[in-house]
Amino acid sequence: MSSSRRHWLRFGLAAAACPRAGLAAPEGATQAPRNAVVVGQTLSLDAGRNASAVAVRQGIETALQVVRLNGGIRGRPLWLRTLDDQGDPEKATQNAQRLAADGALLLFAPLGDRCASAVLAEARRSQTPLMAPLSGLARFYEAAPSGVYPVRASAAAECEALWRQAKALGMKRLATLHLDDEWGQSLRDDARTTALSLSLAQPMSLSVTPGSPAQALSPLLERARTADVVLLLTGGPAAAEFVRQARRQGLRAVIMGLSSTATELLQPLGAEAYGLQFSQVVPSPWSTSLLWVQQYQAAFKATFRGQHLSHLSLEAYVSTLALAEALRVAGPQPTRDGLRAALSNHSVELDGFSSHYLDAEPRGSRYVDIALVGHEGRWRQ
Repeated sequence: MSSSRRHWLRFGLAAAACPRAGLAAPEGATQAPRNAVVVGQTLSLDAGRNASAVAVRQGIETALQVVRLNGGIRGRPLWLRTLDDQGDPEKATQNAQRLAADGALLLFAPLGDRCASAVLAEARRSQTPLMAPLSGLARFYEAAPSGVYPVRASAAAECEALWRQAKALGMKRLATLHLDDEWGQSLRDDARTTALSLSLAQPMSLSVTPGSPAQALSPLLERARTADVVLLLTGGPAAAEFVRQARRQGLRAVIMGLSSTATELLQPLGAEAYGLQFSQVVPSPWSTSLLWVQQYQAAFKATFRGQHLSHLSLEAYVSTLALAEALRVAGPQPTRDGLRAALSNHSVELDGFSSHYLDAEPRGSRYVDIALVGHEGRWRQ
């Protein structure tokens, strides 16, 4: 058992007795304690209206219970300062600049391809480490330059798992639905590369201009009639409308999606989400076989009574544990340079899940599973 695994499993299920004891501080909150280890985050708070951001926030606060109960970071509290970017990349850049200038040890868990990419650019400019971007874009998994430490699996790994599933079911005619922008094209390229690596034909590209009206999907739906499977690389309104129209027109193609699209699609689709398959980059949040997931469940339910567990909150939870481990191994007085040194060739391991930053190997986790949306939105994984 690795030292990180021993450390974070030590506290048992005690988090259930300590609701809402975390130290996640949104903008305007009380200043960090004098001896706190301060980490910066930019996230779309949006008064709780962004479902994905809410799930991320819940996962982080749940993990902070675990960190606190384990004595913090070598006896010091972990303080996460969060600024609201409202999902706007420009505001995310401004927030990252402000956090870096104010001395945050690292930037943590920006959400979404656009905002995370904006934070990455600022992290590189200011030489501030960036950990656990909640995006699978290829740029976060490059071995160089150092200073970027993904925790979750890449979108390429997700595409590979989904294409393997399609291949095992005898599906040969592949298609991808993606936005026609920088980020959508990067995901399309991942889907193409992984399909070819599995000796599958190049997927047909169904490209949507951001902000297109619903009627713009008609020619794409017609083309999709020849596909055995359509992989959703976007989870926005266009993807939801595509699924609705595909259902109503009786398209026979199996519809799959990346983990990042699930939260954005389930609520608007409702019952029409039944049968959709998604890659997931963490184990089932309802698992009863993994101790650390049980601990997440206990802490979450104590902190957010009546709220629902989710894959995204579990992803944020394990990312926060990885953050705390990185700060812990960086020494009693962690610095940005010390963090880089500590994370070189370092890994975090929990039962059934690992994430690493090993030289000459893919960074982050390789964990990818596939989950099916069942009746009443219940997951089968």
